[in-house]
Amino acid sequence: MNLRRHKDIEKHQKESKWATVVRPITLVKTQSGNNGEGPWSVVGKSPSVTKPGSAKDVCLMTESPFRILKIAAKGDLDDLERLCKGDRGRVGVKDKKGWTAAHHAAAHNQPAAITFLINHGAEVNAQDGEGRTPLHVAVEREALLAMDALMDSGANAEVTDTNGDAPLHLAMTNNKIKSVERMVGYPTVDLYQTDQRGRTPLHLAAMNDYAECAKLLSEAYRFTKCPNQPCSNGYHPIHIAARNASVGVLEALLQFAEKKGCVRRDMITIPDLEGNVPLHLAVHSGEIKVRAE
Repeated sequence: MNLRRHKDIEKHQKESKWATVVRPITLVKTQSGNNGEGPWSVVGKSPSVTKPGSAKDVCLMTESPFRILKIAAKGDLDDLERLCKGDRGRVGVKDKKGWTAAHHAAAHNQPAAITFLINHGAEVNAQDGEGRTPLHVAVEREALLAMDALMDSGANAEVTDTNGDAPLHLAMTNNKIKSVERMVGYPTVDLYQTDQRGRTPLHLAAMNDYAECAKLLSEAYRFTKCPNQPCSNGYHPIHIAARNASVGVLEALLQFAEKKGCVRRDMITIPDLEGNVPLHLAVHSGEIKVRAE
């Protein structure tokens, strides 16, 4: 807070027996960390009535309920313990994006902080303004230890954000190979979960030829169903791969089918709702190297 504003507050308090003081946390200048982050801000902070000369006239950063967010990101368990002893409700505090302390811990790959927060009442599936849970955040950041801590604490991997994406969808769409590898190993993750358009994670990999993600998914021990699951528009993953010239994913799908006893020729002649087969779609897209033998 600048000196001029501080003097104005003191003058106002001397003129009134009881003073209404707004605690403008955003104006309290605190030391930034090495990552360049500035002070946390309070949204919609209402004024409070205090006695003149009270030590609570100005709310410092160290007293802010938002301090737990920064502490969770650092993974400082001693500070978390101290803050939660004073007020266990702090674990549910959210910033402007709707992130809780668990979101911040997940983003910075702090598994011990995540476990502590959840054990002290934090909601493991809390959603931010975009509907994303701490698991969504960890998956996007490829924070593997945080992912483990969240899943061990009962995180629901099927919760979708405002775009209809579950954490596995997010991993496939963004080609987060490490996160995909981790996710397919969790027994409670639905490898066939569809998004708002009826697309499975395999459809999403096929759209951008994320071959490594497709291989990790199709080679997972729990991936036992036929991958020829149509989306809402009637396209199978192999149609999407052929249409987008996703050679790597197309080959991964064909190899998977062959391992299951399917004939390659049969796979590339499966029609979609419009009667198009993958072989035709591959030719039209410019990818004519598909082997039918």
